[in-house]
Amino acid sequence: MPIKYDNDKNKNIVYSYPSGLISMSEITEYFNKLVKDPNVGSDFIEIANLNEVTEFKFSYKEALQLPNLFAEIKNKKNHKGTILIGKKDFQFGMARMMSIISENDLTVRVVRSQEDAEKEVNLLRG
Repeated sequence: MPIKYDNDKNKNIVYSYPSGLISMSEITEYFNKLVKDPNVGSDFIEIANLNEVTEFKFSYKEALQLPNLFAEIKNKKNHKGTILIGKKDFQFGMARMMSIISENDLTVRVVRSQEDAEKEVNLLRG
């Protein structure tokens, strides 16, 4: 299922809402849309709410593509960082894996709730 997102231009935050089964091709398509979207400004922060994801359908080898995707969006949009929300243990665990894989290319924080995500936004902005 395609990943939907909303862009709050005033806060310079992209809120993404993946749901159902998520594949690496859908993640790649989503990142390509963000890079090309003229409404997504420089220095934006992404909050990805994984709470509606029921399955992550990609291998560890496929997940190793994430750093390249993050590097591209960071270079083209000066992306400040991503905050992944995972309420359930499997969502939180996959988010942690994605953050570890990408830690050299982008700041990725993993939290359990929207409230914690908002706190992380403030920390990312310093």
